[in-house]
Amino acid sequence: MKKNPELVFSFVQATLKGWQYVLDNPTKSQNFVFEYDSGLNVRHQEFMFIESLNYINPEKSVELGTMTKEKWQKLYNELESINEIEQSFNVEEMFTNEFIIKE
Repeated sequence: MKKNPELVFSFVQATLKGWQYVLDNPTKSQNFVFEYDSGLNVRHQEFMFIESLNYINPEKSVELGTMTKEKWQKLYNELESINEIEQSFNVEEMFTNEFIIKE
């Protein structure tokens, strides 16, 4: 991120543009998958697709892609509770929103 912030910015913006397209065009996006693998189980893919939409932008009031200290702290606490954190760290040092454009 420090060495090439322009590349990171471009990557994040392209990713967000793709996710926004999926949210705006769920049927078209779902059908796109079948163009590349017609052997997929349609019912299973439909279920997975619908469920994944809940994770793409669960908080509709928050800018797509935005991270918060609270989200990271919750994940950290959950991982710590099952002994998956080997070395403690400050969650505020683990994310940035600097590459998210807010309109």
